[in-house]
Amino acid sequence: MRSTTAAFDEAIIDSHTIAFEAVVIDSDGTETSVDIVDGSVTLDQTAAVRGRCDVTVSPGNDEDGDGILDLVPTSSASLLAPYGNELRLSRGITYPDGTEELVGLGVLRIQDAEITDAVDGLQIRIAGLDR
Repeated sequence: MRSTTAAFDEAIIDSHTIAFEAVVIDSDGTETSVDIVDGSVTLDQTAAVRGRCDVTVSPGNDEDGDGILDLVPTSSASLLAPYGNELRLSRGITYPDGTEELVGLGVLRIQDAEITDAVDGLQIRIAGLDR
């Protein structure tokens, strides 16, 4: 069980605002935050692969939308390329005062990155597996 504060334990059982964080860790250990717009994480202690994720990345606060192009895997050294890079995911609560408390969901190896050019812009879907 992951440790949380008493405030977290109290807030999680009622209606609350979720907070989440996604950080890509490359093979050199460099950490880069990415914005997640959709996705899921499945944790199963009885499965051979205990954690799986399927998340969609957005360009974040990039006003013209070109920032997501930097995330498109174009070589084995690209940030979202499935060659040793990992995704650390956390989920938690944003308290009314704006502070956040996050609980780690796991560090998942990037298995696949699928690019979709949709009407509303470029999206990258990342599939990851527990290491």
